[in-house]
This record gives sequence, C-alpha cells and structure tokens, in this order.
Amino acid sequence: MKELQDKQRTSDELRKEEDKQAAVKLKIHTLEERTKEEAKRRVAKEYALFNIKQHKLKLKQKAQDVQENLTKDKEFIIKLKQFEFEDIIRDELRKKEVQKGLGEFLEIVKAQQELEKQREKQLAFLFDSEAKAIYDKQMNMWKSEEIARKKLLDDVLDTVKKQVAENIKRNKEKQKDMLQEREQITKNIEEYDRELKELKIEEEKQKQQRKKGDRRRNKT
Repeated sequence: MKELQDKQRTSDELRKEEDKQAAVKLKIHTLEERTKEEAKRRVAKEYALFNIKQHKLKLKQKAQDVQENLTKDKEFIIKLKQFEFEDIIRDELRKKEVQKGLGEFLEIVKAQQELEKQREKQLAFLFDSEAKAIYDKQMNMWKSEEIARKKLLDDVLDTVKKQVAENIKRNKEKQKDMLQEREQITKNIEEYDRELKELKIEEEKQKQQRKKGDRRRNKT
C-alpha cells in the first residue's frame, strides 16, 4: 500500500510539472502573438511613410519608429528573461545558449539605442536634398538591423520552445509509465487479496472438515 501511495504522490508531482510547462508554453505563445501584432503595427507605419513627400521628414519619422521598436524589443526580452529557465531548461548547454542569446540581444538593443541617438542628431542638420540621397541606404540599414534582431530572437524562442515541448513529452511518458506501474501494483494487491481470501476459505473448509472428523470419532 505504501508503494502505491508513493506512486500516487509521484504522479501528482508529474501532473503539477505538466501544468507548469503548459503555463510556460502559453506565456511564450502569448508573447509571440504580441510580437506578431507589433510586426503588423510596424508594417502599417512603413506604409504610412510612403505618404510623406519630404525625405528628411520620412527619415525623422522612421528614426522615431526605430527607437520605439527598440524599446518594445527590450521590454519583450525583459519579460522573456523573467521565465525561470533553470526550471524549464535542464540541459546546461541549451541554458547557456538561451542566456547568451538574451544577453546578446539586450547588448545589441542598447548599442543600437545609442546609435539612434547619434543618427537623430545627424538627421537634424540634413537638408532635404541630402536626406533624399541617403534615404534608401539608411532605410536598408535599419531593415538589416531589424532582421538581425529578429533572427537572434527567433533562435532564442525556438530553443526555449523545443525544450518545453521535450519537457512535456518526457513528462507524459513518465506519467504513462507511472500509470502502468500503479495499475500493476493495484493488480498485485488485488491478486494478493484474492489469494488471501481463497486461503482463508480453504482454511475454513479444512477447519470444518476437522470438526466433522472429530465428531465422528467421538460417536464411535
């Protein structure tokens, strides 16, 4: 019975762990959905820029958008860092990979925020004719920087999602094994109870037979 209770306790712990991993998976999904919405917002702003005729004004507006995007990217990473990776990622190599990726991302964002401050100062002194000449080059540069940040972030998220998926799969397998073990223990207990009951019945039969034998001998 104690073994069955221990198995039940372990099974309860596995279910709690599964709930925890599912909650992490939901949080990551929620964050990803927010980034998708944010990406749509950024695209909408990109389209809005085409309606602006002055290249200097376009660059100024884009510079403000980039700084806003960097702030939102930083907030996203801070939320992601709040996850308990020590509990989620048990593989040390993966854990270091995620921690390194998040650290690199924050460093990139910090460096780009400083760079954008310098760009903003430079744009303030541009003539519109000068802005027109550098417009495409600067827009491509911003685009490349954003793509690089997105790739790094996607790599980190993929690592975390893979680990969570593996954790959930491993947990389900353990629960399945635990269920089979509990069923076997229950079956063994039931078999033991059945054999014990049959033994008592047999002992009672033998006891009755001995009593009958004793009565016959007493009559003779």
